[in-house]
Amino acid sequence: MARLGINTGIGPNDGTGDSLRIAGGKINTNFEEIYDYFGDGSSLLVTSNVWQDTNVGINTLAKVGIGTTNPTKILETLGDVKFVGNLNVSGLVTATNFTGSFSGNATSATYASSAGISTVANYAILAGVSTYAVNSGLATNAITSVNVIGSGIGSFYELYSSGIATLSASGGITTTGGDLYVGGDLYVKDDITYDEVNVSRNLNVTGISTFNIVSTGGSVTTSDKYYGDGSRLTGISGLATALSPDPTSALNAFFKTPREIIVKSGENILVASDNTSGNLVFAREKNIVVSTGATMTVGAGTTILLNVLNIF
Repeated sequence: MARLGINTGIGPNDGTGDSLRIAGGKINTNFEEIYDYFGDGSSLLVTSNVWQDTNVGINTLAKVGIGTTNPTKILETLGDVKFVGNLNVSGLVTATNFTGSFSGNATSATYASSAGISTVANYAILAGVSTYAVNSGLATNAITSVNVIGSGIGSFYELYSSGIATLSASGGITTTGGDLYVGGDLYVKDDITYDEVNVSRNLNVTGISTFNIVSTGGSVTTSDKYYGDGSRLTGISGLATALSPDPTSALNAFFKTPREIIVKSGENILVASDNTSGNLVFAREKNIVVSTGATMTVGAGTTILLNVLNIF
């Protein structure tokens, strides 16, 4: 509302001004607007205990709003804020986006560009929480050759390293283009998968490797010998089984072998040889038992020799 002025007339007591009633109404209306703006309509909320004179600016115990009449923070603005000098913050800074230089401790889910306790010479792109300090190894960005010194909890989407990288804790996929050296024990909580195993990609172990279970889709070879009774192996043929796998035991010189070959019910097999093998097929067992519901077919021209060890 525009301020209501009192008409005082052209001259003293000439009767051309506002009456006392009209003048009093204007005064009440002006005061009502002031009390509504600075108070609750009946009492002023701005007192000497809230606003005080000071030579350094505004000193107030209430919230200050710029561009808003209902601030929720000590200082709240609805527009952009530009600082020509330095901005010193002793508490937590929360930003949706950040650009420029930063000095102090930095934790960020997007970008961190800082120097000081948190030392990063360029952007560190993070997927989660990252805390940097100066008491851990040296990680070098292989693309921009930027050194990143850090420790603590780090979750990285990608980590490129052309030098030495020390990871105190990490998650996700870590890819290295060169050799990976582990000075201590290597603990793997999930599968180790090779995309291809050939002559140029071998798993070489110079010490002792202990495995609970080894499962392979192809063959397993060793340079000297095999220890064990072979009871859990498949696809390996032999003419007999030693009574003891211990080569120092006398039982290692005694062998046993089944007497019968059993073709199980529902099993259909074709026994066939070829010219390079003389069209011969032989077995250590003496008898062949074809169960009810099973089928055994001998290939054309194939001869089967049983009890080749001549022990039954």
